[in-house]
Amino acid sequence: MRDFPRALELAERLVEGNLELGQTEAAARGLLKRAMVLDEMDEDEEAIAALEIATKWVAESSDTLLVFSIRHSLAICLARTGRVAEAGAILEENRDLYQHVSSPKVDGCRLWLEGLIALGSDDLPAAAAALSRARDVLEIHGFPYDTAQVSLDLAAALGGLGRTAEVRDLAAATYAFMESREVHPDALAALAVFRQAAAREELSRELLRGIAQRLSRASSFAPPAAS
Repeated sequence: MRDFPRALELAERLVEGNLELGQTEAAARGLLKRAMVLDEMDEDEEAIAALEIATKWVAESSDTLLVFSIRHSLAICLARTGRVAEAGAILEENRDLYQHVSSPKVDGCRLWLEGLIALGSDDLPAAAAALSRARDVLEIHGFPYDTAQVSLDLAAALGGLGRTAEVRDLAAATYAFMESREVHPDALAALAVFRQAAAREELSRELLRGIAQRLSRASSFAPPAAS
């Protein structure tokens, strides 16, 4: 189990230490780390607040990848908390940035964000289409934890459309894919719950969110994937 208080303390030290040295960009990286921990803790509003501050700190930064990471993370958090208009605005304002830092991982994450915005707007067909494309990109290019996470959002969209057979197949395929990648045992345990609930047609948004949080915690123990 991850030590959240310790992780928050380390991120805060990183922020404070770099601010004292006048290193605003490095401090913004610390806020990004803090927001990621808060997201794992389901403290969405605090994560958003941290990312909003970080966004201001990198407004003039030439580090486009850092700027992208912060703005994209903010849009994801906003979309997940139902603030889809704000998330959509960030996406549209940063289309050029997504193109500038384009890679399989970035392209997959952009599609994922588009799917989340559509999901939050109750445009389930558009959500399913975007999330399915995102999953394909992330799986093909070897990002197992992201593939699993986007699969949960795709399950929510498919379930809302009444496509329960596809949800069952998706859950089984996701478990098999992750098992083949030798991921952390906690991740497989979470996906076993996903597979079983899908087979029984007992998936809910709340259960999917809980599984996503377990996956996120498990991914913190995984080595970073190449982008």
